[in-house]
Amino acid sequence: MPQEVLTEGALWQLVTSVFLHDPVAPGHLLWNMVMLWMFGTQLEALRGARSMLKVYAAGALGGALFTVAFGGLTHLVAPAESAASAWWSAAHLGASGAINGIFACWAGTLWRQRVSFMFLGELEARTFFGIFLGIELLGALSLGGGVSVTSHLGGMAVGLAIGRDWLNLRRIRLKLERRRIEAELSRLAKERERKGFQVIRGGKDAEEDEN
Repeated sequence: MPQEVLTEGALWQLVTSVFLHDPVAPGHLLWNMVMLWMFGTQLEALRGARSMLKVYAAGALGGALFTVAFGGLTHLVAPAESAASAWWSAAHLGASGAINGIFACWAGTLWRQRVSFMFLGELEARTFFGIFLGIELLGALSLGGGVSVTSHLGGMAVGLAIGRDWLNLRRIRLKLERRRIEAELSRLAKERERKGFQVIRGGKDAEEDEN
């Protein structure tokens, strides 16, 4: 996918690749469906069906874009025979970016809340996310196994950003405005403090100087 998108302008593959799957890896498809059922249903209950679908689409696109960017970078800098270089011409199929986006958004939405998950027991959602991310990063070290780790990580990054509300433009604008106001108030306070220590001519000392 990276090669076709960057050299042939096959931008549609950023979308169509999400609806395809490797026929020789049915277990991966089954795992994706289990993840969608487990976290998609909960995310829908937390944020609504429309929001959940938006997260799905954003995670899919984020995973695809990160895969293309990583493939292009490795094509430029990685040795020709390395596993990383193979990312350039490899086919990247499946909805893993979308599914991981759903999971990360679920974790980001709950974050400090404690959830119970099978054999892991009761954990904060952010701890569970950290464990899952660690597993993904370990897989990224090999870049092998037939798994598009970049799709996973790209989808997770987008999903977490949505879940933690980092992409809320109104919130970002308000935060920047608050910082501007705080900086202005701090400047005025310092200026007032500085002026408070200025020597003002007049009074008894001034009269003595004149005499």
